Amino acid sequence: MLTDHLLSSLSIAFIIILVLLICMTIFKKIKSPAGKGAIGENLLKLHLRKLGTKKYQVLNNVTLPTDDGTTQIDHIVLSPFGLFVIETKNMQGWIFGESHQAQWTQKFPTQSFSFQNPLRQNYKHTQTLIESLNLKPSTVHSIIAFHEKAKFKQPRIQNVLYFNEVVSYIQQHQKTVFSTAEISSYSHFWCMTNK
Repeated sequence: MLTDHLLSSLSIAFIIILVLLICMTIFKKIKSPAGKGAIGENLLKLHLRKLGTKKYQVLNNVTLPTDDGTTQIDHIVLSPFGLFVIETKNMQGWIFGESHQAQWTQKFPTQSFSFQNPLRQNYKHTQTLIESLNLKPSTVHSIIAFHEKAKFKQPRIQNVLYFNEVVSYIQQHQKTVFSTAEISSYSHFWCMTNK
């Protein structure tokens, strides 16, 4: 009887420890930079659904070949009104940075972190698209999308937006620059390069 009770208690303790370990692993993944990035990308995906599918095609996590390897683009919105190349930043705290600076800064009350200027990062993405598809630069629009928890301590650059501003920014562009055939061709290109 005592042995059965002891085995039962040990089984319960083992299950509790196992559940705690699983929870800790999940928590670590969510708190990691990659986990935070994935959460931000998924949050922005929800916003991009508001565009609808009649005129807009949203491509997520697109990898393109480059001269020195590959480049990964968080989101591309393909429409008759242009290509919108979106770099997602799921950050909070104060953000400091200007277009010409190589590094931007994320500040909290007790610590600071530097990160690559996302405008420069997305420039590589847009240039890769322009070269790969032989596009006019005026048809490709760079967007940097930050979570609303980020607070800018300098005037924001025009294409640096919050997640909830991205859809209206895209919808402001209403001049047709791509035919249906061109859109189909570009979509096919991404399908072939992201198999």
